[in-house]
Amino acid sequence: MQNLHFFLLFAILASTLTGCVSAPTSQPIEAKTTQTSVLSASPTESASSNTDSNNPYLNCLSPALKMNEVRAAHTATLLPDRRVLIAGGFREEGTSEIAIASAEIFDPITKSFTPTSDMNAPRDGHTATLLPNGKVLIAGG
Repeated sequence: MQNLHFFLLFAILASTLTGCVSAPTSQPIEAKTTQTSVLSASPTESASSNTDSNNPYLNCLSPALKMNEVRAAHTATLLPDRRVLIAGGFREEGTSEIAIASAEIFDPITKSFTPTSDMNAPRDGHTATLLPNGKVLIAGG
C-alpha cells in the first residue's frame, strides 16, 4: 500500500513538473563552465537575479510571498473557507528567540497575508485545532 502511495505521489509530481518544462529545442546544449552563482541572504533581493534564465523548470516557480511578520515555530490552520490562519511563533533578535502573539490570515485566491487579532499571549511551539464551529483552539506553547 505504501508503494502505491509513493507511486501516485511521484506520478503527480512528475506530471506537474512536465507541464512546466518548455518543449525541447533542436539546438545543442552547451556546457557552461565559467558561470558562478551567488546566493544572497537578503530577503528583499530578487531571486531571479541569481538564476539561469535558460532553466525550463523556473517556469514553475513563483516569487516568495512575505508574511506581515517574520516568524518560525508558528501554526498554520486550514479554515473552512480555504484560507489559512497563521498564528504565533517566534522571531530572532540577536541570539534570542522572542515569542510573538500576532496572527494573520493567508488568502490563496489573492495570495496575500492580512493581519488579524493577536492572541492573548505570545506563543511558539503551540498547537492549533480547527473546531466544528469554525473557530480555532490554540493551546500550549
